[in-house]
Amino acid sequence: SPGRGCVMGVGARFSVIFVGMLLVTTLVLGGCAPGIPKTAVEMTIDRVTVSSLDYSPTVVLKEKGGQRYLPIAIGIAEAEAIAAEMYGVIPQRPRTHDLLRSVGAAAGGDLEYILIDDLREDTFYAKIALADGRATMVDSRPSDALALALRAKVPIYVEASVLEKAAISAPQYNSDHTW
Repeated sequence: SPGRGCVMGVGARFSVIFVGMLLVTTLVLGGCAPGIPKTAVEMTIDRVTVSSLDYSPTVVLKEKGGQRYLPIAIGIAEAEAIAAEMYGVIPQRPRTHDLLRSVGAAAGGDLEYILIDDLREDTFYAKIALADGRATMVDSRPSDALALALRAKVPIYVEASVLEKAAISAPQYNSDHTW
């Protein structure tokens, strides 16, 4: 009736409260990680190799459901961290990547996915997407992002432009040692 303002019945109030709670729950608990770029390609870690010539480690990503591979040179410590997680080696004490994952989770930011998004002057660049309610992307070295992705069991993506620059159709190298 006129002059009464906005009056809602019990059912309508419940609906508004429920929708509001659902929205807050989705934003706070469900994340809000940035969307995966449409040009990103999902990859898996195929293997970690070490050259017999100079003992330099390389992580090899493989296109999920495809035939492209992306070799990325990494450091020895990162190679060990990735290989240990691939083979289920449980360290006596948490490693740096375990610590980073724990700190992120304690701060309310679970990993959503990682993205290798650029290649400039023979250097790969990556980002870690956090489901923290703010759509946060954190710059990272690809090796650290990959080690975290394995621990958190989140998807690994590579921008199509990076694959166009650096992917190979099959491993075109012989490695004497695969971890």
